[in-house]
Amino acid sequence: DQPLASAVTLSGLAEGPHVVEIVGVEVLQDAPPLINDGEAKLVEWEVDTSAPAVTIAGLPAEKTADTVFDVSITSNDDNFVSYQYQLDADGWVDGPALGEPLPLTVVHGIHTLAVRAKDELGNETTVPTAEAGKKTWEVDTEPPVLEFADEPDARTRETSVAIKVIGSEDMVEVQYKLDNAAEPTVLQVVENTDTIISIEDLTAGAHTLSVIATDDVGNAIPWANAEAITWEIDLTAPVAELTGAPSGHVNTRSINVTVGGEDVTHYEYKLDGPGDTEGTWTANDP
Repeated sequence: DQPLASAVTLSGLAEGPHVVEIVGVEVLQDAPPLINDGEAKLVEWEVDTSAPAVTIAGLPAEKTADTVFDVSITSNDDNFVSYQYQLDADGWVDGPALGEPLPLTVVHGIHTLAVRAKDELGNETTVPTAEAGKKTWEVDTEPPVLEFADEPDARTRETSVAIKVIGSEDMVEVQYKLDNAAEPTVLQVVENTDTIISIEDLTAGAHTLSVIATDDVGNAIPWANAEAITWEIDLTAPVAELTGAPSGHVNTRSINVTVGGEDVTHYEYKLDGPGDTEGTWTANDP
């Protein structure tokens, strides 16, 4: 008989290592098969059709004020040889050599880094996912925006204020200085609670309240750009000035006196009965 030349064909093999043991068999007519199991041949190999799973390190979990990063791309796959990366909507770019950091510089906003890895067999990531090869984070470089409620009138007799500070959702701290205070007063922002700047026993005169705020990643309004509220406390009654007032003896039963004066907006008068105990004050509201 001619020596046998035949192929062993296997398909549908699973991922992982495999071993095939092959022995020679001689079949003669009217004789049992002769098996040479002492000369078995072993064929060993591993099926790997999966792209390397990569780990992205060096980026924040969610939010940061940082704009420069050294990113580490690693894999537990011993066959991992190279990768490409995509930042946001940019094109795919070859990454640096394995073991070297991937430098990234970004601006304010939300960013996504995607990585597709390749092994020495040519297996390559097709669609990176959040579980393997994709990372999204937020860069916030802008300080909170401040607004106020219950501000004092530009001119008032009130010697206390309770000003509500309204800021961005990420505001965590408010600082303020009254007039020329050397050190600020610090208020911690409590969730679901109004942040109130409360000041009492203010003196008469002009006042300026300077306010800054800090967000949850450390962005702060600088004092040079502080929001300012200015007002004046006036505790002095104005002095009425009279024009056309009669003097001495007159021969008329009527008078016409013009009332004016700095800061005079209203006035009261009483006829006869000078002093605190006589006469009745009559208000005049122009």
